Amino acid sequence: MRVLLDECVDRRCKVFFPSVHEVLHVSDVGLHGTKNGQLLRKAAESFDYLLTIDTKMPFQTNAKGLRIAIAIMPIRAQSLEAYEPYVQRFLEIAEQLPVGEFTVI
Repeated sequence: MRVLLDECVDRRCKVFFPSVHEVLHVSDVGLHGTKNGQLLRKAAESFDYLLTIDTKMPFQTNAKGLRIAIAIMPIRAQSLEAYEPYVQRFLEIAEQLPVGEFTVI
């Protein structure tokens, strides 16, 4: 499983993923500052999932036809600990997430 963490996601939340998964942050792959539409197209070339906290993204861009599933974590608090239950939920349901769609987890 290849997961890309959006710019708005705390890169430290990688610690909540098992080491068998490849989890990179947008800044790790040179996509820092990339607009949502272009980010999704680029991410779809190399990643299975995009994980974001941007709840407005589904209203700003279209993911239909892209070979990537987008999971939205509706996190209010920006503490690292706030990510853990969402990452665990993502890991539980990742394989059922629809490709080319946004899913709030």
